[in-house]
Amino acid sequence: MGKVDFRSDRSKPTRATFERDYPSTSQEWNEYEARHRQDMSSFPVKPGETFAEDGFYRYVIHSQRSRFVFSGRKGEVARSYTNIVNEKGEPMDGSPHWIWEADRAVEDHCSVNDPCPRDGRWTWASNYSFRDYMGNNNRFFERRFVAGELMPELELNGTLSHYLWTWIGV
Repeated sequence: MGKVDFRSDRSKPTRATFERDYPSTSQEWNEYEARHRQDMSSFPVKPGETFAEDGFYRYVIHSQRSRFVFSGRKGEVARSYTNIVNEKGEPMDGSPHWIWEADRAVEDHCSVNDPCPRDGRWTWASNYSFRDYMGNNNRFFERRFVAGELMPELELNGTLSHYLWTWIGV
């Protein structure tokens, strides 16, 4: 119903109102995001315009989609980039726009041995610096995970790595 009473002192109840109804299971999240992604596809954000809501956005040029999603905040001005690659790792060129991809309430990154926060395609990154998201990385690795699944270590060049996992889409 959107309201909860918290009581540590029964004589002084504290009321909190939740302004948003969040899905409670990973299936409900997937269904919610799929519907919202469809609804938001009619409202692309061009560089210089502001994002209408918080979310993870994908950079799109013509039919090419960026390999990674980027965090956008409501009211933030969308930027244009020159060194973003498509899902095949090829440079993108042309007139870009941003498309809402997912809700920011569910994380887009995860450490090794932690439960996967969301269903979809994941890759690893050595850290969360912006350079990891840009340009073609010939070590690119993609794997599909289900929410709750433990994120594994990767064996690279014969040694186990403790890289972080980054969500790249559904």
